[in-house]
Amino acid sequence: MKSLRLAFFNIKKHIWEVLVLILLTTASVTMLGISLTNFGKVERIYDHVLEGNGCIRAVIGIKSEGYLDEYEEILRNDERVERVIRFDALHTLTGRMTAAGKNDIELTYYIVDEDNEALIENAELDTTLSEEELAALEHPIRLPYFFKDSLGFRAGEEATLILGGKELPVTVAGFYDSGMFATTYTGLKLVVSSQDYKVLRVGTDEVTILGFDEKDQKDPKVVEDIFSDFQISATEVSDGTFIRNAVFNDYYAYERLICSVTCETVLTMVVVMSVILTVAIAFLIWQRISSDMEEQIRNIGVLMALGYRAKDISRVYVWEYALIGIIGGVIGFLCTLVISPVFFMIFRIMSGHHGTVPTAYGLLFAGIVLMMLILSGIAWIKAAKVRKYPPVVALRNGTADHLFKKNHFSLEKTKNSVNLRLAMKLFAGKVGQSIGIFVCITAASTALMTGVLAKNLVGNDLIVRSAGMELSDLRMELNPYADAKEMRNDLLKDDRVRKVLLTVPLLTPVEMGEDQSQGLAQVYENFEDTENIFCTKGRPAIHDNEFMVNNLMAVTKGIDVGDEVVLGSDRYQQKFIVTGIVTSVTNSGLNIYLTYDGYHRLEPTSSLNCLEVYLNDGVDSKEFRKDMETKYGRSLRDLRKAVEEASTPEEKIRARAEEKMAVLISEYGVSGVDYSITVGETVISGNSDDYRIKDTSSLKELIDQQNTSMMIAVNLGVIMFGFLDLVITAVILIMVTSSAIRKLQTEMGVMKALGYTSRELTLQIGYSVMPPVILAIITGGFAGTFLIKMYANLFGNISFNYTHLILTGLAMMVFCMLISLVGILRIRKITPYRLMAE
Repeated sequence: MKSLRLAFFNIKKHIWEVLVLILLTTASVTMLGISLTNFGKVERIYDHVLEGNGCIRAVIGIKSEGYLDEYEEILRNDERVERVIRFDALHTLTGRMTAAGKNDIELTYYIVDEDNEALIENAELDTTLSEEELAALEHPIRLPYFFKDSLGFRAGEEATLILGGKELPVTVAGFYDSGMFATTYTGLKLVVSSQDYKVLRVGTDEVTILGFDEKDQKDPKVVEDIFSDFQISATEVSDGTFIRNAVFNDYYAYERLICSVTCETVLTMVVVMSVILTVAIAFLIWQRISSDMEEQIRNIGVLMALGYRAKDISRVYVWEYALIGIIGGVIGFLCTLVISPVFFMIFRIMSGHHGTVPTAYGLLFAGIVLMMLILSGIAWIKAAKVRKYPPVVALRNGTADHLFKKNHFSLEKTKNSVNLRLAMKLFAGKVGQSIGIFVCITAASTALMTGVLAKNLVGNDLIVRSAGMELSDLRMELNPYADAKEMRNDLLKDDRVRKVLLTVPLLTPVEMGEDQSQGLAQVYENFEDTENIFCTKGRPAIHDNEFMVNNLMAVTKGIDVGDEVVLGSDRYQQKFIVTGIVTSVTNSGLNIYLTYDGYHRLEPTSSLNCLEVYLNDGVDSKEFRKDMETKYGRSLRDLRKAVEEASTPEEKIRARAEEKMAVLISEYGVSGVDYSITVGETVISGNSDDYRIKDTSSLKELIDQQNTSMMIAVNLGVIMFGFLDLVITAVILIMVTSSAIRKLQTEMGVMKALGYTSRELTLQIGYSVMPPVILAIITGGFAGTFLIKMYANLFGNISFNYTHLILTGLAMMVFCMLISLVGILRIRKITPYRLMAE
């Protein structure tokens, strides 16, 4: 009990420092608690949604035009598979949703009708509309929770769905929690009426989707094996055309990973912050016990002379910091109860899934106990040093023998650097303290610098520079009958257009290597004309037997410049030589690059029917896109509207003729139509020139919106690490400088008596703590750069803009100097007179 009373006395004596340590302990326990109570909860919510909705667990998408009934039989005959379903969906890589007061939402969409949705899952509709109001909706649409939580849509709100130039006015019927097609990366499922599905189907790619459940649901690898075996069998029964028509495959484990990865990234940041705080607390305890023992060394000697043992005095410090740990842990537990649900609500919004799961508070208690043991253990280890101070040594202020060390910072012959010399002398006398400052601030600044570079990495500008794909202002996919070269010439006559390149549709598959793994072809006539495809090694492909690979594929498959690789399509296989390695952060590392002549060797009937349009500076890309869709992208729905609005006989005849022409083109694959109708002496004629565009897209906007949740996580991490860095740095420097003032007040008083001013003494102590701080900030910058480049180098030679990093480092240095001065301000209270009086 004596030790406990002395611990309370010590706490009362240093109450402000104790409060700071309690605050830091509370923060560390709270962060640890948030992590322990939320890790894995998003995945458990996803599993709950999957099971509650009865959602299909795996899907394979195949272009409807190339679908064979034998594909379904392959799955049904697989003993590892149960519950096979088949349904149709419209698949668009860059569909758009618009609504009043909101930016265009350009994402990958899967559109299904209500009947097919019932096959996929039975998701409950979340809506504020009554059954009568729902029944009265002319064009209802059901949306995933992403639209409600992240974009602010509400039930009953009017919106417009745009696919391939077709505009369908819709009304939001409500929202649902989807097990599949529920993320912005893999695509979002929209549910429309059967009638609206037929309207949207005209001119939009339709896919036939096979869904299934695996019997062994405990091992996700079973699904991967099913996919692999299915591809082999499907390729055989289709004479090799399956690869050409395969659009995607997806399953629950990947969807769960995608929906939780951003949330777990945030939680990982919180864990790192907790660890950094714990390291800082350990250093502060270590430093404070050293300082306290030096200040109280005479009292320690008296206690020992009175019969106290070294372990009794050590126990005082153990009790003190155990109490700090208990108080901070309890407050941290209460803070976790309040803050953890807020984080969980944020994670629900970021993942796009609703629901609740039980919270494991047992882990939180374990975290509190762990924190208390860490603080007590550090205190016990450091306090054991009291054994080195027997009463005689303690009463001599810790000096066992007179020892005069060499002075490495002599003032002899010093002219203008007296204060700096004295500061370095103080610095050299506290090597252990400097190492502690360096370690703590290095850890904090490394986390901050990594966050700053990560923000730069996922930012749109860096994606544009490192995409490995052309991110033009507008990409237009033409209908098969349209003449792409003629269209390019027409566009180049527009003053708003800077350049137009010809290419093939997105996600054009190419088989690669002996294992026939899939690559995605990026095809251009001449790679010297591209603006976002750069070789970090080798040169661009020029001849028809050359191609380039992205860096990730080169690393994972062991491909290098000069290697010979077999590329194939459903009909032909040809040998190509690798001429270059390309930086690419898109399409999961599947991009490969061929000239059109090279691609033509694999697909002799292919044509470049997509246009990459680059606009001049200052041109509004959205306005230009609208003009192009109006001029070249007229759809069947537009013509039906024209029929309804036609007033004169000539307008009605022309509208009806163009409606029939649109049906021939979109539903029967007619390559081109001309019509001429004579009414009396009037000739009414037209052609299919206004139906050239099949779809338009902007990959810049798509990538930007896909990265929205990740940007939220990174920005949140940068803010948290920045705040944490400032708090840790401020607390450490204030406590270190305040401790230095207490220990050196006699020396400071003597120096003031010799003529040194408070300003000069302030600079001396400030300079003495800055070397480890500056070195720590620089080291943190290099460490952060190293860590982020370890990841970025997988995709190629990604160049970062280090301006923000340098500015952050400089700002930290200025902040550290200013905060050091705050801790040294009490030096003004030291006077020779007061010291002599004491």
